[in-house]
Amino acid sequence: MAGPTGNSAELDLARRGINLYATPSADRARPFHRWMQDGFRVYAALAHMYARYTGGDVRGKAAEYFPHASAVALNGRIGEFAEKIPTRRQLLAEQGVDERVLIGADQVDAALGALTGLIALEGRHSWVGEGTDAMLLPVQELRARYRRAPAAPAVRSVAYAARPPFPADEKRAPCLCGCGGTPAGRQSRFMPGHDHRINPATGRRWNRSP
Repeated sequence: MAGPTGNSAELDLARRGINLYATPSADRARPFHRWMQDGFRVYAALAHMYARYTGGDVRGKAAEYFPHASAVALNGRIGEFAEKIPTRRQLLAEQGVDERVLIGADQVDAALGALTGLIALEGRHSWVGEGTDAMLLPVQELRARYRRAPAAPAVRSVAYAARPPFPADEKRAPCLCGCGGTPAGRQSRFMPGHDHRINPATGRRWNRSP
């Protein structure tokens, strides 16, 4: 059950230093939170085949994961915002995933979600949250607190796949930060770097956010 500052999984991760976009109660939901509501509809559509994950064995369940939480758990630290996607590509490569074929942040995050699920199917996972708030993590034990730390030197170069051009007349939703720009990816919700303009607790722009 979500409260003013998030559900039980989000609160647990926040105490460990991992901050997420908080799930609001119904009366506090804003247009920004429509992507969360889309997720709830997906769970509802799958309910007759896959029950919501509530912890323990993940097989046959529809489980929630969050890219930032999975990346921090695998990396053991909180990186700088500018390092986000290169770090996630590196983590995928270290787990045997060919990240070179992934185009853009959305595909990287989707691959990280698939990796989280595969690790859970092998029983090498943990979770936070109670009941249907449960969120999947790709490590067996979480640290009590995660700290921000400089990036370690890269152990190998990362090759990025070419980004194909999108048709000029393709209609895409504007950036959710309210800047008026149009994200490059078909499924992207923000312009690059603009997601940090939103206060996770309120779904609104931070004061004086550029």
